[in-house]
Amino acid sequence: MNRLVSYFNLTKKTVQEYVAEISRHCRYKSMVTQMPEGGVLDDRSRLIDLYDACLMQDAHLAACMQTLYSYLTGDTYMLASKQTGEWVADEELSEKVQGMLFEKIIHAILDARFYGYTLLHIVCDTDGDNLLKSVEEVERRNVLPSQHRAVKRQGQWAPGWNLHSAPLSRNYVLIDTGGLGIFATTTPLVLAKKYTAANWVNLCHTYSEPVIHGKCASEDKASHERLAMAIANAAQKKVLVTGTDDSIDIKTFGTNTSDRLFLSLIDSYANSEMSNLILGSKSMAGEQQAYVGSAKVHEGIFMERIKTYRAYVENVINSQVMPLLRYWKGVAPSLTFRYKLRIEN
Repeated sequence: MNRLVSYFNLTKKTVQEYVAEISRHCRYKSMVTQMPEGGVLDDRSRLIDLYDACLMQDAHLAACMQTLYSYLTGDTYMLASKQTGEWVADEELSEKVQGMLFEKIIHAILDARFYGYTLLHIVCDTDGDNLLKSVEEVERRNVLPSQHRAVKRQGQWAPGWNLHSAPLSRNYVLIDTGGLGIFATTTPLVLAKKYTAANWVNLCHTYSEPVIHGKCASEDKASHERLAMAIANAAQKKVLVTGTDDSIDIKTFGTNTSDRLFLSLIDSYANSEMSNLILGSKSMAGEQQAYVGSAKVHEGIFMERIKTYRAYVENVINSQVMPLLRYWKGVAPSLTFRYKLRIEN
C-alpha cells in the first residue's frame, strides 16, 4: 500500500458539515444490505477531516487525550503466562515489547476508540532478535472499515486491497469498533466552542453592553435623532452634551454578562462534557474540587475508566496482534499481553 492518495481539509469546519456526514452515514447503514459489492459506501474521509480539525484546534480535547495516553503507555506492560493461578512474566520477551513500536500500537488502539477504526501495518523482525521491525498507521481516509478494504485513492473503489486476503491479513490489522467513535460525540461540542469564540463580539453587543436610554424634552424627530447620534458618538469622543431638559440613564441586564455566558458554555458545558466522556471526571482534566471527598470520588471514577481502557488494549493486542507474533516469530501460544501494574482504588 505505497503512495496512497488522500485529500485533507481541516479548516472552516461547521456544524452543518457534521450533520451532513452523520446523515450520510445513516443512509449507508440503511441501505448497506441492499447494495452489491464493488462500490464505495463506507467512506468516512470527510468525517475524519472534522475529527482531525477539532483535535488540532481544541487544546482541552488534546490535553484530555494526552492525559489518557500517559496512563496507558510506558514501562507498564509485559508478556506473561498464567502458572498456578498467577501471571508470570517472560522477562526476555517483556523487555522486547517496551519501546516506541509497541507504544505506537497502543496509541493506535486507543485512537480506534475515538475515530471508530484504525488500520495498522505491522512488520515483524524475522531476521533479527527483536519482535517488531516497523509499525505504521495507514491513512484512515483510504480505509473503508465496514467493507474491510483499503483503497489507493480516497473515494475510489479501485485499485484497492481486500484486508481479509491471506497475504494482507498476516501484516495488516484492522481495529474496528463498529461505530463512529467517541469523537462523534465531542466534535459538535468543539464546533460549538469555535462558533462561540468566533462570534465573541456579537455576544458582547447582545448580552454584555448595557443599553443607553436617552429622554428628550422635545417631541420632534430631529431632536430625537440628534440625541441618539450624540449618545452613539459619546463612546469614542468621551464627551456628551445634552439639552437642559434631556436626561440619560443606563439600562443594565443584571448578571447576563458576556463573560459569564461565554465561560458557562466553554467551561461548565463543553469542556466538562468532554472531560467526563474521555476521562470519567472533569477534575482529572485539571478542575479543582471544593471538597476532598469529592476529589476522591472523581479519582475513583477516573481509575475505573482507565481499567476499562487497559482491558480494551489487552483484548485487542491478544486477539489481533499476538497471532502475528506467533506466526512470524514463534511466540509461545501461552504468552499473552498484560499490564504489569494493576490499578487498585
